[in-house]
Amino acid sequence: MIRKLIFIFGYLLLSVLAQEVPESPCPEVFQYQQKSTGDVYGRITLPYDGSGTLHLGVNASMKGYYTDNRRVKLKIKMNSAGMDLAQKKTESLSYDLYFPFQNAIPKITTIMYNNRRYCTGPPEELVPGGAGVTSLWAGHNYFFQTPEASQNSIEPQTNGAEAGQRYPLVPTIDPHPTNQNVQCGVRRNVLVPLIVGGQDVDDGLYPWLAAMFTASGSGYQYKCTSNLISEKHVVTAARCVSFFKLQVVQVEDILLVFGRNDLRHWATSRAVIRGASAINTNPEFDANSGHGDISVITLDRPLEFSSTILPICLWEGDDNIENVVDQVGTVVGWGADEGAQASGKQSISTAKSVDIPIVSKDSCLFSNFTFFHLTSESTFCAGLRDGKSGVCVGDSGAGFFLQRNGKFYLRGLASLILTEKGKCDVMNYMIFSDAGKLRKWISNAMRMTIKK
Repeated sequence: MIRKLIFIFGYLLLSVLAQEVPESPCPEVFQYQQKSTGDVYGRITLPYDGSGTLHLGVNASMKGYYTDNRRVKLKIKMNSAGMDLAQKKTESLSYDLYFPFQNAIPKITTIMYNNRRYCTGPPEELVPGGAGVTSLWAGHNYFFQTPEASQNSIEPQTNGAEAGQRYPLVPTIDPHPTNQNVQCGVRRNVLVPLIVGGQDVDDGLYPWLAAMFTASGSGYQYKCTSNLISEKHVVTAARCVSFFKLQVVQVEDILLVFGRNDLRHWATSRAVIRGASAINTNPEFDANSGHGDISVITLDRPLEFSSTILPICLWEGDDNIENVVDQVGTVVGWGADEGAQASGKQSISTAKSVDIPIVSKDSCLFSNFTFFHLTSESTFCAGLRDGKSGVCVGDSGAGFFLQRNGKFYLRGLASLILTEKGKCDVMNYMIFSDAGKLRKWISNAMRMTIKK
């Protein structure tokens, strides 16, 4: 009998609560829901506009007069996965709205998303001599952060691109290649007259270029530069994902952007987004030097190649670095340029390229004795030591490309640069992990992830 009375009392209580739930002024956008415990909450469903910045604002009106803003407030939880939004896997946004009390369920008066009003309703009626009415507000922000807005980098000694000779290209009109007949290391554009002094990289100029973002707080933040080597793999610096033997970036937190070199507008239809399914880091990686500074990341889904998305060729043949000394290679990335460093930023939003020569091991070591500790048999040095051309913070993982027989080959990955008074010291050489010497390891790492 007691259990029966408790059941009846609970049922009546839920019924009373249900009767006090207001009507939604916009059922297609907002609906009141009830948990198994009887607690009432709100479900907000909105169309996703493809933006990289999501601003949600909710106003509500509740019976009773309350002044404790820390306790009496609305709470918003985002249900939509950021990775799904970035990869355009969903066309709608979902949020849950939680109320401060269950004995007074608020009425929704306004729902705004990205400055557009999606819902409007009347407030609770203020009755003379009654308990009063309290207005509530809650906001929720989610963003895909661009490099220009970022103040955090992975290492105080990492790399960038600025100055030097830049080659702006005009894309030719080519049919989209299939994955079966595509050639690696081929740019689908033509040269226009040389411009010296700094040019941004157009989309498709280096179609293997990929920006690596990682989950950070309420969004994604630019982390490193990476390079496409197959329809399912990119290669980047190990220091972008690991610290010695410890993997500091989780697979599910990685987001890779292809086909867009201007990252202020990467959340567009022109960009192709992928997550990661595996990370394979060279077991010999030494965070105190450039030795073994390389990781292969497997994409969660294969890419379809296009005029702006193509792989770079892996190095072939002789890997003796002395045989390519004095050859000029191209480095492309989102590392901080002189202007970014002056304003305290550690990366830029539009990729830039720089052309610098490989130098001999002896030239590197005897230019600065610090390089004796930072280099190894699997690194090489490059640079002009002119004070304006080089790599900087934000360029970790940027590829060093050498052109042979009309194709670009990946010879190295940007690893370390010395600093002077907190800025990248381009009066010294830069250290690159030698992808040519690590070619066999890269191939094995790709096969291992394919088997998984």
